[in-house]
Amino acid sequence: MGMDLYGIKPKNEKGKYFRNNIWHWHPLWAFVCTVCDQILTEQEMSGGYFNDGQKISKTKAKQIAERLLDVLKNERKLFEDALKVEMEYYKKQNEELKNDGRTPCFNEENIKEFAEFCEQSGGFEIC
Repeated sequence: MGMDLYGIKPKNEKGKYFRNNIWHWHPLWAFVCTVCDQILTEQEMSGGYFNDGQKISKTKAKQIAERLLDVLKNERKLFEDALKVEMEYYKKQNEELKNDGRTPCFNEENIKEFAEFCEQSGGFEIC
């Protein structure tokens, strides 16, 4: 299962579509909700965990992109703290699953790709 995000009025190819499997999306969206709690409403934050068509406006998508990139550049500790929590979770899961080779799904590259999608999307819908 995964989350498919479609740009509402994409500026270019990178703003048309973004996809994460559920293991990548949930930690990414949790991070977005943490650092963008002044941008998103409670309904938008909770709606982002489901593929029920939650829409994020063009203005908010742009603000999310700016905030994520700012956190990675200027507030690095927020990212590092979230990464540490995710690593601990996956370490525990991996031990329980007898080292099945899974790796943590929360990473800087995925955040940057999502930020670029947000910037170029013209708003988006989570399906």
